[in-house]
Amino acid sequence: MGPGITADNTDPGGNHSGAQSGYSHFFGSLATIRTHYREGGHRLLSYIRSHFAGELSPAQNGRGPRTGLTTVARARLLSPHLLGIICLVIALSLNAVKDGIAKILGAEYSPLMLIWIQMVFTSVVLIPIICKKYGAAITQPRRLGAQTLRGSLCIVGVALFYWSLNFIPLTDATAMVFIAPVVVTATSPLLLSEKLGLHRTLAVMMGFVGMLVILRPDMGGERLGYFIGLAAGISLGLFYVANRRLAAVQPPLAAVTYTAMLGVVLLLPVLPFTWTVPRAEDFVLISIFLIFATVGQIFLITAFLYTPASTLAPFQYTQLVAATLFGMIVFDSLPGPVTWAGIGLVVGAGLYIAFREARLGELV
Repeated sequence: MGPGITADNTDPGGNHSGAQSGYSHFFGSLATIRTHYREGGHRLLSYIRSHFAGELSPAQNGRGPRTGLTTVARARLLSPHLLGIICLVIALSLNAVKDGIAKILGAEYSPLMLIWIQMVFTSVVLIPIICKKYGAAITQPRRLGAQTLRGSLCIVGVALFYWSLNFIPLTDATAMVFIAPVVVTATSPLLLSEKLGLHRTLAVMMGFVGMLVILRPDMGGERLGYFIGLAAGISLGLFYVANRRLAAVQPPLAAVTYTAMLGVVLLLPVLPFTWTVPRAEDFVLISIFLIFATVGQIFLITAFLYTPASTLAPFQYTQLVAATLFGMIVFDSLPGPVTWAGIGLVVGAGLYIAFREARLGELV
């Protein structure tokens, strides 16, 4: 069956015929997408470059960074919280496009190969940055065993997610990953020694009901793809738990770099069995995939440096919106009403958990 807008979750994984259509749609879409508001974009990038060069410090208590700029120049800069929100929206939009490209590339290349080249590129970009910011000693991870487990969870989660894209639509696969915050809450009593409570229990139940709705018997695509996507969400949820356990061990940027470095090493033994020599015609698409993956990570880290997580929580679902738009434009795929109902339950559960955590934090 060829690609087409359907009443429900079709795009039944048809990655080979869909991928060819995806190529033409993707590059056709690039011709219509232009960067507006260049002046604001230059200010934003200058702001971020200055931060990673150590020239600026994150905002504290809602105040902007001390830059020594004139009053007029400072007034033109974005407020720290707004900067964080913009960075998050950019990061998640880039991630959605990157995931869509992974779906196109998945017709020719193994998920493990895509992850490995992504980790190599990320390492090459970020290692010089963290060495300049924190010193060369930062490249030696503390608690290597825990870091290895954390990196393994990330690799497994991303690999399963990329694999699921071979079977199910991009929006559906993205929605499955958003079960991760619910997994964090569900496992917090055991892994984080946190009390679950009635409200959080209800939110967890609502999130899993949403998953069951998305996993209904008449789902589009292939059933295997949805279970792979669910496994990806669970693995990434455990990865987030590991992040919280190791939060005090290293800075966020270093944590991302460690994951990339470990990924390069851990995937080396399987690389000979999954490697496919990239085709010349795929070079541009692979390059965009790698650039978006790395730049998205940098924007994501910057967002949390400047803005509290509770403020950013409502905007984390930008990725789902962007994935839906990308799926419509490139794959001619649109989720149906039942899928949207399931997505709504998952999103609602995640937002409720985020807002309640923020409220309880304010009361402490």
